[in-house]
Amino acid sequence: MFAEIAAIMWKEWRQLLQRTGGNLLVFTIRIVLSFSFIALIIPLEVNNGAIVDYSWNLVWITMPLAVVFGLVGFSFAGERETHTLPTLLASPLSDRALVLGKIAFPVTYAVFSSLIISLCLLVKANILHGNNGLILYAPESFYSGIITSFLLATFIATLGVYRSACAPTIRQAQTSLLLTVAIAVFLPLILFVATGFLLPQNIKQNLITSLESLNSFNMTAISLLALACVDLIAIFLVMKWFDRDRLLTVN
Repeated sequence: MFAEIAAIMWKEWRQLLQRTGGNLLVFTIRIVLSFSFIALIIPLEVNNGAIVDYSWNLVWITMPLAVVFGLVGFSFAGERETHTLPTLLASPLSDRALVLGKIAFPVTYAVFSSLIISLCLLVKANILHGNNGLILYAPESFYSGIITSFLLATFIATLGVYRSACAPTIRQAQTSLLLTVAIAVFLPLILFVATGFLLPQNIKQNLITSLESLNSFNMTAISLLALACVDLIAIFLVMKWFDRDRLLTVN
């Protein structure tokens, strides 16, 4: 199955190059210039030879959102617009490989983009503040950022593949994905706030005390574990829903 997933990812990569002109050199130069510009405008603070300003952590959140939103709409809706969907669905590739391959490509691209921008930021920090030695990221912050980028990209890509499979056009897939993500993010927040008002005062106080007793590492670990569980549930539901005949009837 891994070979099939790799084949889907390679197909997605070739289609991305074709959409951007088909020239790998031009594509690479464009990406390098874009990432360099992003790195220049992100502020950094260095302390004791490490980057401690957490504004750069927004890279791990914004890049998956931007990259996946830009790519995942093309997964099935793009095939539908170019009339290649029947050929893809008639291939001997398994349903699981089709779904996972379509999810894996934007996730890989998003994480890779986040890493490249982080590298550009590191170069920038060393040029501006590296007089006293090599500047690096704080390890725990860097590793948690990579994991956050991967898990967030996986969540958005899974929702995006589902919405793209249901939409007749790329634009409709992107619009419905935006609405789905907004609901997925804000509905739990609204329920959380509403629950906070409804809970008795003593229970709320106990919850606040429990949260305050957790250090930043434990809070991060719990958040990432929860996001990983959400990703697994979302992937499972999309694969259970996926049906080739259903995709052919979308119009």
